[in-house]
Amino acid sequence: MTLPFQWSSPSIQSLSRVVPVSEWPRCDPRRQQRLASSLTGWLATMRPRGDLRVTVVIPDDTRPIRPTRVLPPVLDAIAEAAERRDSSMEAHILVGSGLHHPPSDDYMRQLERSAAPFRDDWRLSVSWGVHDAAATEAAGRPLNPLVMDSHCNITIGLVEPHQYAGFSGGLKGLSVGCGSVSTIAGLHSLEILRQPGVQLGTVANNPFRQSVDAIAAAHASHTFVIALVPDPRNGDLAGLFAGTTSQVWKDAVALATQLTLVPVSNQFDFVIAQVPPEKSRSFYQASRALTYLALHPSPCIKPGGTLVVVAPCAEGYGLGAGERTFREALGRGQTQLLDELDGRVDPKHALGGGAQRAYVLAQALSEYRCVLVGAPDLPEARSAGLQQVANLEEACLAGRGLIVDDPFVSLPYHDEERTDRLEHLT
Repeated sequence: MTLPFQWSSPSIQSLSRVVPVSEWPRCDPRRQQRLASSLTGWLATMRPRGDLRVTVVIPDDTRPIRPTRVLPPVLDAIAEAAERRDSSMEAHILVGSGLHHPPSDDYMRQLERSAAPFRDDWRLSVSWGVHDAAATEAAGRPLNPLVMDSHCNITIGLVEPHQYAGFSGGLKGLSVGCGSVSTIAGLHSLEILRQPGVQLGTVANNPFRQSVDAIAAAHASHTFVIALVPDPRNGDLAGLFAGTTSQVWKDAVALATQLTLVPVSNQFDFVIAQVPPEKSRSFYQASRALTYLALHPSPCIKPGGTLVVVAPCAEGYGLGAGERTFREALGRGQTQLLDELDGRVDPKHALGGGAQRAYVLAQALSEYRCVLVGAPDLPEARSAGLQQVANLEEACLAGRGLIVDDPFVSLPYHDEERTDRLEHLT
């Protein structure tokens, strides 16, 4: 990111200097070997004893997970299990896109390359496709039929801070990523968003997370969870957790909490957040940077401070059904959205999945000056209180600031008791 500041300026600091690199553990490469062993063993004993249909759920390209990296060891493990069973397996790779726009052609080519080594392998037949929430709704199914009707599922997810679920990953890939329109809308309803505990970084007694897990448990077939924890240093992995129990995801959350939530000892006058490519294509995704920073239970920014997000948003609000609902909801204005969220007035229209992002953005816009840099004109967002500028100079920042290179894997929050690692910021 090109900034009009010098790194040595006493008025602005980089979050990347807060936690020394030596304090971050690296992902043990043996974890991948244990993943293959445990997944193969699980599939080898799966009933029925004959051929199996396996659905492998993977996030879409709004998450920085490369299919060509994570899928080959999973497909190898499935093929090995088929050989142990002396039977063939059908593996369908399902992109859990929720209400997002279908992934790019490049992403789908990565899926094809991942499956290519198994074209002539008698043990494994591989196919792939993208979840369609509308088609799932039309079929009268709460989750994608492949997730419900296969003999078993394997869900691959990134465990990073999440506005409602506390952290992403786990069974969320099934309930939201592969949910019907009404399933997704119900999970993001005002009734759930209003409940205590539905907040970033909180997983215990979180009604949203409880609902996500309950839906998957009730409707999905047997599921093996692969939870990946991002490494804040380099976009690689710091942890890999795999298994069939809820403890797998909880262990991943414990590491993600340590690595991705970064305590700072003082609040700042302004924060500049750079949005990574996976989330900078649309304002629907980029706006998460604003709300993650603003709505943490203990925000790193002073009351009334300035939050700046740098993101090109080449797709505008975004191209999917959820993104269109987000735009329409923002058009109702900040006051109307806050009144609806607080229950002072009832929404005039039925809420669809995507509207929840407008409600939390309205909260952020009401509490802070929020500025978007480098994006096309977004009139509905501007009418709700968002400021748009072409470059950082036009943001007119003053006071003491913090630069956050990627708030999705390094999210600062205020903890006045944590001063041991932050002496250079005090």
